[in-house]
Amino acid sequence: MSLILSIDTALPLASVGLANDGTLITERISEQQKEHAAFLHPAIESMLMETGITLKDLNAISVTIGPGSYTGLRVGLASAKGLCFALQKPLIALCTLETMALQTSMAISSDSSDSFYCPMIDARRMEVFTALFGSSMSCIVPPHANILHPASFQEYLTNNIVYFSGNGSDKFMEIVNHRNAHHKTVSSISEAMAKLGCAHFDNRNFAPVKTVEPNYLKAYQV
Repeated sequence: MSLILSIDTALPLASVGLANDGTLITERISEQQKEHAAFLHPAIESMLMETGITLKDLNAISVTIGPGSYTGLRVGLASAKGLCFALQKPLIALCTLETMALQTSMAISSDSSDSFYCPMIDARRMEVFTALFGSSMSCIVPPHANILHPASFQEYLTNNIVYFSGNGSDKFMEIVNHRNAHHKTVSSISEAMAKLGCAHFDNRNFAPVKTVEPNYLKAYQV
């Protein structure tokens, strides 16, 4: 059994969830990006009251560590670390892009081995944080910062359907012209965090609470 609290404040829509053995029990969502810090702990308390679960009942805490919002990543990881230290629970660190790709895959429910998943997080102007994953969530192109142009990902679009998701994909769909480029809107990633968190827990793939840091992918620019 794995009872895991998940925290995501890396994206414009923040979410916290409770999952049991990879199945999401309940979640809370905030669409106010500037209020993620104020949202977290009341939302967690609300879920615990709803379910009758206590913090001591948790087996682990999972959190997205990037890429994503610089402030959001610090808020989420600091909260997760604080809870892990106080409760003496293991920390599960999840790649935001991998979690987004899995959520897209779950939303589409495609059995096609030819489908690729390309999550994109807006990094301003025509730049995005992105990666490319296969149908089994194998990493084809690792997370990186990419300046988009009409020919981006053409080598993969030639023979595969690619599902683009995330707030960075909106601007890409405006410039790409290919029949295999599909746009998929997903809301929270709590379901994917539940599934990935359970897999990490079963494999005892825990992050070092004292030293783990956000994966910004690029230096902050003022």
